Amino acid sequence: MSETPRGRRSQPTRDAANAPRLAELYEDAVRRYSRRNVFRVGALGAAALATGGVLAPEAAAAPSGPTVLLNADTVAGSALRPFGRHLAFGADAARSVVVSWQTPARVTAPYLRFGTSPGEFGPAVPAEVRALTSDLAWQKPDHTFSPHLGKAVTQYYHHVRLDDLLPNTTYYYLVGHQGYDPTTSGRIGELATFRTAPTPAGGGAFAFTAFGDQGVNYNALATNSLIADLAPQFHLAMGDMSYALNGEGGHPAEDIYDARKWDSFFAQNEPIAAEIPWMVALGNHEMEGW
Repeated sequence: MSETPRGRRSQPTRDAANAPRLAELYEDAVRRYSRRNVFRVGALGAAALATGGVLAPEAAAAPSGPTVLLNADTVAGSALRPFGRHLAFGADAARSVVVSWQTPARVTAPYLRFGTSPGEFGPAVPAEVRALTSDLAWQKPDHTFSPHLGKAVTQYYHHVRLDDLLPNTTYYYLVGHQGYDPTTSGRIGELATFRTAPTPAGGGAFAFTAFGDQGVNYNALATNSLIADLAPQFHLAMGDMSYALNGEGGHPAEDIYDARKWDSFFAQNEPIAAEIPWMVALGNHEMEGW
């Protein structure tokens, strides 16, 4: 995987005294997220990051009739909310963390901002985008094929690797893209944290959780609740995770594959995985034959 630019220490960009009032946020939401606007295809302008990591204003959207967000080639960035955030330690858990997330459709200039104080974030760190389109005869066509577009739906995954972090330190972060900036839209509720490990010399006892065969269901939500209660330093996911592959793996003639199950898996785990690194091992249900 290609490396993203290394993160830098945070710089203040906005103070609480200038935060918008609740009434202003409500009026802004009504204006921007009306039914007509949410389901309108937008023509996005060129992506550009302004100085200091603040996104440039989104280009005006040209209406072209209603559509379904997941089927659209281009959608206004303000209508696409990041989801499925999940963390993993890098090779040195004291100094490296990888943050990953999804968007429901293609966005322009996805980024992460982070810092050591909840109200102060450094410049935008560009994300690596991996667009994943599965077009297999043996997958579930109703879950991956778009009759509107006449092709398979693409999943968009975003990744930022942060290196040179301070050991045993809590960092605050948020993710966005052109047209969607939690710091200026008032969505500070989307702020999340992670904590780097101590160095071996400064370490001590620690706890981690582990299980396999999680799946996507109400029992999976219950296990996430147990992880949250135990507050481990990391979680070990021991294979057979989303069950996007329904079968023993490696046998396309018998296996049934639903690529969108991964969307549900990451959305289900986000409340935990956005703040507790998940270290992953693969099982036979990850033997996706493509």
